[in-house]
Amino acid sequence: MSTIKTQVIGVGGYGDFVLSNLDLSAIANVSEVISVNTDAQIQETLPVSVKRINISETGKGTGANPDTAYSFAQARREQLIEMLRGTDIVFFVAGLGKGTGTGATTYLTELTKELGIYSVVVLRTPEQADGNSRINLANEYKARIVKNADAYIDINNDTVLEHAIAQGVEDIEKAYSLGNQSVFDAVRGLVSIVNNVGSRNVDLEDFKATVRGSFGIKTATHDAFSTDLNIYALNSQEARTALSVIELPVQSSDSLKKTMAIRKAINESLNPECSQITGILNNPNIEDVSVIYIVSGFEKTLSEIRREAGMKGLQNRYAIANSSKIETAEIVA
Repeated sequence: MSTIKTQVIGVGGYGDFVLSNLDLSAIANVSEVISVNTDAQIQETLPVSVKRINISETGKGTGANPDTAYSFAQARREQLIEMLRGTDIVFFVAGLGKGTGTGATTYLTELTKELGIYSVVVLRTPEQADGNSRINLANEYKARIVKNADAYIDINNDTVLEHAIAQGVEDIEKAYSLGNQSVFDAVRGLVSIVNNVGSRNVDLEDFKATVRGSFGIKTATHDAFSTDLNIYALNSQEARTALSVIELPVQSSDSLKKTMAIRKAINESLNPECSQITGILNNPNIEDVSVIYIVSGFEKTLSEIRREAGMKGLQNRYAIANSSKIETAEIVA
C-alpha cells in the first residue's frame, strides 16, 4: 500500500460519470475516491467504494449555474478542508460548461493551492455545437482553474470528434467514447505512476518536477504504442519536460526488447534539451509490457493557439499539424 495519500475526486455530473465507468480496481492503491456533487440522485448510482460529498442545500443540482456551485462549495469550506486533510496529491476530474463541475472545481483548486496540496485536473470541455455561451463559460472558468492547479489536461470534444472522423468512426456514441476512454486512461496512468513501485521508481517529487502546467499523456501496450499520439496533437519538440514509465506484468520473457524499443521511439521524438525522467514499475493488472508517456512544460497548447486564431474544421487542423511537424501527444490541455 502506498504511503503517499492520493485522492481521485470526480466533480459534478461528468466527474461522477467517470467514477461510475472507470475500472476502480485499476487504481486500487489510491487512498480515496470521492464524489463532490450537488445532484444526490446521481451520487446514489455510484459504486459503494466511492465516498460521497453533496455540497448543495437540496441535493437537486445548481440549474447549470457555476456561480451557484462555487458558492455551495465555498459554504462547505470546512468540510472540504477536512476532506483534503493530509493529502499529498489530488486528481480532479470534471466537465466544464455547466454548473457543478465548472464552479466547484474552480473553488476546489483554489483551496488545494491555499493548502499547498499538489493538484492535477483532468477536464472535458464542450464542442462548437454546444454554442458560444457554454464554450465561453467553460473558457472563463478554465482560466481560473489552471491558474491554481499545478497541472491540467483538457480533452476537448471538437478534437475528439475530428479524431474519430479521421479514424473512420461513423457512430456518434463510439466517437464520444474515444474521449471518455482518454479520460479513463489518463486517470489510471497518472495514479499508477504515483502509487506503484518498481525497479526504477518514480517518486512523488519526480512526478511534480515533470508534470506541471499543460501536459499530454498516452498509455498503451507495447504493440499499440507509437510516438504519434494522435489525439490532441502536441509538438513534442516544444516539450520542456517528459516522463516515461514502463509498466511490467508479472511475467514477460521479452520485456528488455520491448522496453528498449519504446525508449528509442520516445528519445527520437523529443527535443535533445528536454528534461526527461524514466521509470520502471510493476503492475500485476496488465498482461503485456506497457508505457505511460507524459510530455509537459508547454508555453501554450495547440488547442489554445487554434482557438485564438479562430481556425475551425478538420482541414485547418491538419494544416496546422503538418506545418508544425507534429509528432506526439495524445491528450492535451
